[in-house]
Amino acid sequence: MFPISHKQNLKIVFSLTGIVSLTLLVLTTITATAKIDSVLEVVPENAIAVIRAGNLKGFNQEVNKLAAKIDPNTDPKRDVLLDILKDLDKDETDFEQEDISEEARDWLGYAKIASPEEREGMTKSEKFQQLSPELQAEIEKGLEKLKSNDEPEKMEESDFEKLDVLETAWGMDLSQDAAVFLYQNSNDEDEDPLFSVAVHLADEQNFQKMLEKESVQTLEKKYSELSYQTLIAKEEGILQPVGYLVILEDVAVYSEDQGICHQVIDTYQQKVQSLLETSDFTAANLDLTSGLNDVVAYLAIQRLVKDNEQVLSDTFDKWLEETEDKNGLEILEGLLPNVQSWMQQVQSASLTFQHQDGEMLLTPSVQVVADSDMADFLQPIAEGNKSYPLLEYLPQNSGMAVSAYLDSQKIGDWMQWSMDFLFQVLGQLEAIDIPEDAASTVPEMIDAIASFYSCVEPRMVSSMTISSSVYPDSNQIYQIKDKGKLIQLLNDGSIPSIFGYQIYQMMGLATTQKSESDGIVETYQGVEIKSQLLLDMKNLPGIPGGDALKMLPDEIHFYHTIVGDLLILSTSGSSQAIKNIIDIVLGQDSGFDQSTGYSRMMKVLDTDGYMSMVLSPMRLINQVLAVLAQSDPNIGMIASMFAGVPETYSLAIGAAPKKNALEMRFFVSLMELKELYTMATAMGQIGGGK
Repeated sequence: MFPISHKQNLKIVFSLTGIVSLTLLVLTTITATAKIDSVLEVVPENAIAVIRAGNLKGFNQEVNKLAAKIDPNTDPKRDVLLDILKDLDKDETDFEQEDISEEARDWLGYAKIASPEEREGMTKSEKFQQLSPELQAEIEKGLEKLKSNDEPEKMEESDFEKLDVLETAWGMDLSQDAAVFLYQNSNDEDEDPLFSVAVHLADEQNFQKMLEKESVQTLEKKYSELSYQTLIAKEEGILQPVGYLVILEDVAVYSEDQGICHQVIDTYQQKVQSLLETSDFTAANLDLTSGLNDVVAYLAIQRLVKDNEQVLSDTFDKWLEETEDKNGLEILEGLLPNVQSWMQQVQSASLTFQHQDGEMLLTPSVQVVADSDMADFLQPIAEGNKSYPLLEYLPQNSGMAVSAYLDSQKIGDWMQWSMDFLFQVLGQLEAIDIPEDAASTVPEMIDAIASFYSCVEPRMVSSMTISSSVYPDSNQIYQIKDKGKLIQLLNDGSIPSIFGYQIYQMMGLATTQKSESDGIVETYQGVEIKSQLLLDMKNLPGIPGGDALKMLPDEIHFYHTIVGDLLILSTSGSSQAIKNIIDIVLGQDSGFDQSTGYSRMMKVLDTDGYMSMVLSPMRLINQVLAVLAQSDPNIGMIASMFAGVPETYSLAIGAAPKKNALEMRFFVSLMELKELYTMATAMGQIGGGK
């Protein structure tokens, strides 16, 4: 027998497909032929969300393999997927909702994230012994509740110790696709969505036998000349329905709601469309057949917004009513109308997930309403060179490299909205004294930004490197379109406006006084480099003194130069960063196109898009450690420990416009991060004295 309620147990049987939406670890897809090719063929059109996995058996195997590779101490017999599911099913103790003293709540808040050993030590501590007996009893009662939640359920071999049981005992076929789909609960706005799941069966007889074994009675009913079953079991001593089940050819569909079973039958009989056939779902252009996408998720946002307009409005009103802070209220009043407008323009959201050999690619996408403001903003980029050729001029040792498309018209509109919101937020912060007429400078800044981007081509690249201080060197490269106009902007001092120099001044983070180093012109390799002071680090509020100050540059400057048809900008503590780029442009040093980061960017990201970025965590860590080691020899020892870890670009992000959609890509190589994880864990154990 299961140690939990029958209804919860049936949810666990079927909800193993749902776990993919929360873990998003790794999957492999095995294409299989069935009487019903895909379970999505019987998911009704008005489902609000669906999560489809191609192969749960492969999912479980890949999760276990990956866990073992990352942490060799992982039990090889462990079913990681089931462990995660048990944790999700476990009731979490919420002390915020309980009638206990504030001090006891603070103690128990720490205890929730502490290990059993740490909890035991907590009650033996001198501080705990000094508490009143009443408070001690209150805390100990909460600790007992945490302990009972942490104790593992005892399960029989035939229950859920292994995922294989669902195939061998229950007769499911987990090598074919399965899907969880959700419906809005129309009975009560506060209720959770109605849960349903569709899965292939290999042995229907075994499936029915297991229902009987678990003392689940079935009451057969008819709908549209097809049979379905009401599942009945004892809940709290009373016989009552715990779900509904319909078997269509080799697909079993379980639902919490009888009406959904009826809709599934209607969909199977083609009386209504399946979700797979709806225009909104097909517009998402999700790949379900090639085997590349291991997990696919879809959310019908527009339907949710239309069906819940009053609920959303009431929720926003409630937030405003419950916001006691005047500053927060003003921010919400300005932000919520924009949120409502955005939600009305979003048609749907989708997500795909791919895995291979520890490398994972997550691709969320937002479909917007045709002819909306969002659709206009996201319209595909005009045809042209889309391979970001300027990447070759970035430093090869860049810790982060970015390529972007910046349309002069759209960036002006976006900056206008951003600046309005920024000043609204800054105006509410008591720690920062913003002049009352601060917003009046925004038009000048927007004009400067628009003028600048009209002088350069839309595609630009930038990089970040840690060199002589912990303040990063930030570099940007543009291809010039109107050199005469650009030189005029550079000469009249408009460049700092583009980078928000006035904002720094208003916040007290930039000096208004001239520095001896301000405006210095330097010649390097026959190229003229001009500079302008941005920040005087020695006089900034909140800057630490002592050794920490030594790791910061005395001043931060804007550096700019023109080499051929390229504009090079650098924000740094010295001119060395821009000199390095000049060497690359003149062919005297290798650029980023010779880096493994460039290869990864071209391989896994959409370089036809708005933005592509790659990041090397290990390279940035080594660069920071090298700076810290200059003032602390002990850091040098730590740096030597990390020296053998490859400086790979294990993280990547991209964004690209599609037809009425914005697609994002998030890439991570867990296997490349494994050594960093192992080293950090070892250092943590050393630091903890273990």
